[in-house]
Amino acid sequence: MFNIITPTYNRKHLISRVYDSLKEQSYQNFKWIIIDDASTDNTVDLITQWQKKSKFEIEYYLLDKNKGKPNAVNYGLTKCNEKYIIIADSDDTFSPNTLEDLLKSWQAID
Repeated sequence: MFNIITPTYNRKHLISRVYDSLKEQSYQNFKWIIIDDASTDNTVDLITQWQKKSKFEIEYYLLDKNKGKPNAVNYGLTKCNEKYIIIADSDDTFSPNTLEDLLKSWQAID
């Protein structure tokens, strides 16, 4: 139902904030798409660990050259296949009912 795009660059020390809050979501029908804008801090190692144990799908794309956040977000949009798309920065967090509340709100609109 949801694609969540997180553009990141050398934010290994912060991106767990997003991951931890996504693990706690009451609604789990989503895919997390991480676009790494050529980080040099081994973000890939952390994400690989999460992919092995996560209950939700995590797609990770490591870009070969740093081109900035807008480019990373636009690349992420090409990987989306769900009706609803959320952009979550690498230091964002969500309340546990965020996705469930958003879904209810969108379903209430004709």
